[in-house]
Amino acid sequence: MAGGYDYHKHLNDVWSSEDGITWQQVSDHASWTARSGHAVVAFNEQIWVLAGENSPIGQSIYFNDVWASRDGRQWEQLSGSAPWCKRTSAAAAAFNSQVFVLGGVSESNTYLNDVWSTADGRQWSELVSAAPWSARWGFGAAALKDRLVIMGGSALWTICDAAVVCVMPLKSRLRHLQSNPLMNVMVMGEPVFKSREIARCPTQIEG
Repeated sequence: MAGGYDYHKHLNDVWSSEDGITWQQVSDHASWTARSGHAVVAFNEQIWVLAGENSPIGQSIYFNDVWASRDGRQWEQLSGSAPWCKRTSAAAAAFNSQVFVLGGVSESNTYLNDVWSTADGRQWSELVSAAPWSARWGFGAAALKDRLVIMGGSALWTICDAAVVCVMPLKSRLRHLQSNPLMNVMVMGEPVFKSREIARCPTQIEG
């Protein structure tokens, strides 16, 4: 566990556990700036920390840096300014020998649905500037067999997706695919994204 927000300040501490019950503090102040809304990914026997924010009231301080560590104590900055825009609440996942960064919210409060990948944290490639899934923040991404899956998230502060799943096949070809009400298949160059919206709850949040 790395960083976050305790309702008083942003954090850059690092904790570890073998069983989820007993925790040990690995670092009280890691090398990267204290933040929340960042992504943490395990890749190539390292822990990566990407993006996030440290925003005092009335300010928006977002990040597009990339850090890696083998033990949670010693951190190496892989990129101080990645080519993807500064953002918070993005999704990230290790998949197909690469790390992917997807979506989030930019400094200008624009919801994003771009997709970037890297093999080393230094050189990045933009795969899709606007994926067919709706721009969103606060969602999850994970590898599932030979696919990259994204789930959930919010498109507006008052609207949430109860269960949205989008998958990206490992190997894909450019082709036109039919769509139906349950499965929307869209081609935007390569790769192919398939999305299935299971449920949506367009209810306003009380309070």
